[in-house]
Amino acid sequence: MNRTKSIDIFNMKRYNGFIMNRKGVKTTMKINSQKIELMAAKQGMTVTDLARAMKMTYQNFNTVRRRGSCKAVTVVRIARALNCEPEEIIIQES
Repeated sequence: MNRTKSIDIFNMKRYNGFIMNRKGVKTTMKINSQKIELMAAKQGMTVTDLARAMKMTYQNFNTVRRRGSCKAVTVVRIARALNCEPEEIIIQES
């Protein structure tokens, strides 16, 4: 039997631009797309190179950049590809 884990979208709520699960835990984080592009350029990487380093397609990474938010695991993948800390690329809530 093929069992896949699914997300219960009916128990999710939107709160200040973040998608929250029913326990009130944020499932997405806001990222600073301009800072990511700048850090990549300083290392001589194009956006395509960065997507490859993250093992993500350019189309998916471009969607993340345009949206300006992603899951925490994606933030970590971006940070590893840029050799920086995740805190450097996320936008802190006030």
